[in-house]
Amino acid sequence: MFDEDLIQKWLDEGTINHTQAEKMRIDLAEYKKEHRSKKQVIAFSTIGAILIGIGAILFVASNWEKIGNSVKVLLLAGSTIGIHYAGYHFKYENQKYLRPGSALILLSSLFFGASLFLIAQIYNINANNSTLVPIWIIGVFPLIYGYMSAPIAGLCSLLFYLWIGLLYSERTDLGNLISMKDLFLISGIAVYFSGILHSLAEKAKHAEKTFKFMGLQAILIALFAYTFEIWQYKVKEIIPVIYAISGILFLAVLLSKPLHEKSQGAFMQTWAFL
Repeated sequence: MFDEDLIQKWLDEGTINHTQAEKMRIDLAEYKKEHRSKKQVIAFSTIGAILIGIGAILFVASNWEKIGNSVKVLLLAGSTIGIHYAGYHFKYENQKYLRPGSALILLSSLFFGASLFLIAQIYNINANNSTLVPIWIIGVFPLIYGYMSAPIAGLCSLLFYLWIGLLYSERTDLGNLISMKDLFLISGIAVYFSGILHSLAEKAKHAEKTFKFMGLQAILIALFAYTFEIWQYKVKEIIPVIYAISGILFLAVLLSKPLHEKSQGAFMQTWAFL
């Protein structure tokens, strides 16, 4: 989009005349006004969606003991489905409020996880947090591709790290096999590696940057944590094997793309020759 300086430059160069410049300035002012209005709609709709969600949770929480179990489940499931459908409607059916629709779909993903934990609590299901978090991830992971949603890719990355932390705290035997810092670093490498894999498929490229960013953050945090115990750090026996496998996988993926492009080029040359 052109701006005021560019209009003046075109006017000075004689590319446009004064009448055209004035018309462009009017169009630019209208565009900026409309753009600001859209941003306000997006901001208020997102905040409104979050406040509605918080209000629903507080309402249920304040009357938790008075509400029957079946009603609780219906409220939780209905809220999740309703928010999800509202997001779908705004983004795909109405198509006028794409960003608020995406925000509501993300909110429904958060509600899905909250509903899982609350339903487990309602029926006293003997499930550890490290069991419920993977179910949450599995439940929302398809939305990354169904709705081309990068924010949900970020949510799944955070939930993956949360699951790793909960699993490590619940399984005390893991401490003898690997340290928390090593496990967190490997988790970051795995998430970053998934970003590389997403870059290989055209339909999954929308999640590439998110996974790479989330993986890189975990790697940097883990490396920063290492600096506090750099001289006392002891390498577990399994760590070199894991890092070696990770390195081989990275090289395989990084080399596969150039080789694939080269093979495509050779095929096209052969076809042209024939």
